[in-house]
Amino acid sequence: LPGRPFRLLRDGTVLMATGDKVIRFDTSGKLLDTFAVDPHVAEGEIVALALDPAGTSLWVVVEREYTASLCLIDLRTGVTLRGPFPQPAPVWSIAVAGEPRAAIAAPPPSIPALSSFALLALAALIVTIAIRRM
Repeated sequence: LPGRPFRLLRDGTVLMATGDKVIRFDTSGKLLDTFAVDPHVAEGEIVALALDPAGTSLWVVVEREYTASLCLIDLRTGVTLRGPFPQPAPVWSIAVAGEPRAAIAAPPPSIPALSSFALLALAALIVTIAIRRM
């Protein structure tokens, strides 16, 4: 659904927020799990998602009228682990430092570094040019 918060997990499954629930689909689109924030903890629509660095739980922002709450949900059990942490609304997105991103399956390519020999040759060239200009 366009405009819905979602996350791709490393195993290829997809987490997507819809209303007050987060649903998990496998790679073929089959429904695997449904998670909901306990209404006694926070009530409203889930408007943002972010995985914790370990990839075992999910931060969600639940928004209702002019308030928002941040909660942490365990991906195995669906239990709310932490929160609610009240936030001023509206909240458009959240970010978690170290959040795993499925789109980065392999490490990013490294920037080529000059070898010691190349650095030595470059230094010698600079010295030679400097001496000739004197």
